[in-house]
Amino acid sequence: MRQVVILAKGALFARLQTLLKESAWQPLHTVEFEVAKSLCIAQDVHVGLVALSDDSSADIGQIEALTAGSHAVEWIALGGHAALSNPAICSLPRLRFYDFHTLPLDPSRLLLSLGHAHGKARLALPTPHMGEAQGQYGMIGRSKVMRDLYRMIEKAGKVDVPTLVDGESGTGKELVAHALHQVSPRRDAPFVAINCAALPANLIQSELFGHEKGAFTGA
Repeated sequence: MRQVVILAKGALFARLQTLLKESAWQPLHTVEFEVAKSLCIAQDVHVGLVALSDDSSADIGQIEALTAGSHAVEWIALGGHAALSNPAICSLPRLRFYDFHTLPLDPSRLLLSLGHAHGKARLALPTPHMGEAQGQYGMIGRSKVMRDLYRMIEKAGKVDVPTLVDGESGTGKELVAHALHQVSPRRDAPFVAINCAALPANLIQSELFGHEKGAFTGA
């Protein structure tokens, strides 16, 4: 069940609690900004709701600290038209929150916004072993050996000379050849892979480079 931190009081919190529980969300309630920040970390929460009112102008510093300092959390503001008429408050939804909802609540819109905010926040989370898995040119790996290979590909691809890629069967020689083609001035031209071992030794030159008519029997 997805969790959401709620900073609200009284009837508004009761309405939110009922709505969220009915929609498979687990509400975590607090009226303290520091507690909200701690809940986000301890409970692995990625979305929160903050009720803004005329009195919120006294809490602007804490609201800014909460929305800026919470790790991988998107915040949604709730407030009435009176709160928006306060110049000190009206800039908060624009600068500090993922979304803003005027009261009274529109349940379907709020739930949709919560889902989007939750998904967006999770994009900021690191994928397990992501640093090692990411690579370049369709190859996987960020070890020193692989980083050295990527640098060699970048260097060799910019030089207009024949390049020999050596290695045992299955080590990715064709992947490297593709990568060299991608970074070379010929990147817009076709890449043609040929199994030279399958060509007769006496015909390989003509197969690769062509031949003049009459150069040999049947030409």
